Amino acid sequence: MPRERTKSTAGTRPSPPLKAVIAAKGKSMKA
Repeated sequence: MPRERTKSTAGTRPSPPLKAVIAAKGKSMKA
């Protein structure tokens, strides 16, 4: 999905909310 890739690139930019979402996803996957 191209939209997912754009979100990944946006993660490199200053986006605390997006980073928090990614961290939450990682924690959910580990859980």
